[in-house]
Amino acid sequence: MKRYRIYSEFTPQAHNLEIVYSLLRRVERGELSSNELPAVAVFMAFTIESYLNSVGQRRFPKWRERDSWRDKIKALHRDSGHVPDWDSAGLSLAIVLFNIRDRLAHGKSETAESRAFETIEAATACLNDPAQPRPKPKWLVDFELELPSVKNRFQELLSYLAEIGGVERLDFLYKTLDYVTAERPGAK
Repeated sequence: MKRYRIYSEFTPQAHNLEIVYSLLRRVERGELSSNELPAVAVFMAFTIESYLNSVGQRRFPKWRERDSWRDKIKALHRDSGHVPDWDSAGLSLAIVLFNIRDRLAHGKSETAESRAFETIEAATACLNDPAQPRPKPKWLVDFELELPSVKNRFQELLSYLAEIGGVERLDFLYKTLDYVTAERPGAK
């Protein structure tokens, strides 16, 4: 008897991108706490790297997935006859995002300081008030300040990577392909 299954052609960058857009919608609605904002940066970095791997594997027969994200960007540029402009809006954002990801994954503890208080009582009251934000490292505060412009810069970066990678400009938006077909031989 013939049976049918649903199959999905899963693409990591599409999955990561769905997570990023979901997080950004929550940011826009004010649903993410300040402590959850780094998740946006981490998933943006995941998306960039998975997209670099997607483009690279299609472009190079021996793509090196274990290379650093910077080396992957350099390889795409070299192959397309371009030179990376690390000060451009997109590539400078990639630097920020991967810096956050690396600091959260591999970083060491560090001391962040608050604003100055006139009295020890005022500082202690602030410390004891759970509604008051805690001091954060500058690199995290800077990202939070940049957040309103991050979505557009992120999309521009992915489009740029598609362009230098020789694929369609909106290639990164392609969703997972779902389809129904007869069960493949050996399916359980």
